[in-house]
Amino acid sequence: MYFRNETKFMHIAIKITLQLCWALLLLYWTISSFTAKKVAQHEPVFKRFFFYWLPLIVAIILLGPGEWYGHSLLREQFVPHSNLIGIIALCLCVPGAILACWSRYLLGKNWSLSVELKQDHELIMKGPY
Repeated sequence: MYFRNETKFMHIAIKITLQLCWALLLLYWTISSFTAKKVAQHEPVFKRFFFYWLPLIVAIILLGPGEWYGHSLLREQFVPHSNLIGIIALCLCVPGAILACWSRYLLGKNWSLSVELKQDHELIMKGPY
């Protein structure tokens, strides 16, 4: 009985940590987006939708519905519901979030969601690019 409770707790801890990781990443990106430079030139709307938003919409359709994407159509097919999978997800999510925040920080005011030419655009030559 004790082992079951510990396993269940571990599962809840993994879920909370993953959600916190994503929430912190989104919060940092949202807050830092307010300091971005104004756009001088950007891609056409159709191209931005096709290459950036359409893949996100498809991913949401494949991953949702469910308990925060926990019981989705895609996941239910081939990924077992185990603590090992959760730990592997954490081992990928945490460094990925750190890399994303570090990249965003180094780009600073030149960062943009899609390909854009900013006013007073600079070439950033340091970081993971």
